[in-house]
Amino acid sequence: MLGLYNALLPIARVVVRGLAPFHPKLRAGLAGRRGWRARYAALGAQHAGNVVWLHSTSVGEYEQARPLAERIRSAYPDLVVFHTFFSPSGYEYARRLGEATHFDYVPEDAPGDVRTALDLLRPRVLVILKFDLWPNLVREAHRRGIPVLLLDATLQPRSWRSRWPARALYRDLYRRLDTISAVTVTDAERFRALVPAHPRIEVDGDTRFDQVLRRRQAVKRVALAAALATRDRPFTLVAGSTWPADEKVLLAAWTSTGMAEDARLLLVPHEPTPEHLAALEASLARLGIGSRRYSEVEKQASPDAPVILVDRVGILAELYSLGDVAFIGGAFSTGVHNLLEPAALGLPVLFGPRHHNAPEADLLLDSGGAGVIRSPADLARWLVELRSDPERRRTLGGRARTSVEANLGAADRCLERLLPHLGAPGSPVQETSP
Repeated sequence: MLGLYNALLPIARVVVRGLAPFHPKLRAGLAGRRGWRARYAALGAQHAGNVVWLHSTSVGEYEQARPLAERIRSAYPDLVVFHTFFSPSGYEYARRLGEATHFDYVPEDAPGDVRTALDLLRPRVLVILKFDLWPNLVREAHRRGIPVLLLDATLQPRSWRSRWPARALYRDLYRRLDTISAVTVTDAERFRALVPAHPRIEVDGDTRFDQVLRRRQAVKRVALAAALATRDRPFTLVAGSTWPADEKVLLAAWTSTGMAEDARLLLVPHEPTPEHLAALEASLARLGIGSRRYSEVEKQASPDAPVILVDRVGILAELYSLGDVAFIGGAFSTGVHNLLEPAALGLPVLFGPRHHNAPEADLLLDSGGAGVIRSPADLARWLVELRSDPERRRTLGGRARTSVEANLGAADRCLERLLPHLGAPGSPVQETSP
């Protein structure tokens, strides 16, 4: 299977470069990778052998990596945490946050590129968050004796990774991992079904719980638009990470309830491109609902529209602190987005029917702190009820927050998995075979 994978790689690379002029993300990813060898060489020249390589595909996985990276930096100040990303979204998010000192794109998974990257960095350990295993990178690191750990690992019941023909390739990759740290017992069972003889398949939970607590503690230090962050504000729904399918349901419900008269909607698209924002403004205008962009509200003394379209990325977790209820996007298309951030702030959480990609959805539903929306009428009923009953809002929000707090500690457990590979703080580099 690896031979077939490598045979198809050149074709895939040609296709990606052919499509790049028409896809901004592909174009950004290719542009961002230019010059990676020189950047890796510079990092390796100063820190080779002391690098802890953490790989995240995009923003969500980087959020999982952040509490772990913080603990590594604190316990091992002599080591360098190096973050890599597949997606431009993750890379740009890390750049804007400014928290990571060393970060870059992961090289394309060609055998030669992988060997070069490992030659330059000589990492002590390679950590992959959630699922983004690159076959040549994993196999070459394993061949050199570099430990490879999969943390915050999930495996969905009908994942293509567990079905033919990918099953054979991924079974081989999972065997080469030093540790698989699964989010849930069910995830661990699915991994064991694929690699029953693997010696270290553990259940450590999801580090996002630790990260959302970290974000919650930092909320008051984040400067939001002063016009929105006031005590005397209307009932506010924060709709986070929405896609067009979510927005169709949302706007229908918002219109039918008359919320636009004296309530506020903070609408945060998952991809706030100029084209998408313009389309939303046109839709709201047709419905007779006024709107303003967040960047405009930042400059004004007070918002003068019932809908605020957020055209800035990286502040969604903080925006939830301005809301009474959260509606999370993605679950009317491919899968729900981050539910934990509003839950950690004590908001009742609403989301659509496609939430099986997120184990925390069932956790929140079981706690009574969340609700599933299947239609505009469903959402309208929830909004009317929660708006009219502040005590019920507090009760549901409290249950959501408690369910988050009960699941803390995964970052510490994942750090324990890493410790055998990091050595004592200040320990000398152990060379790996080229």
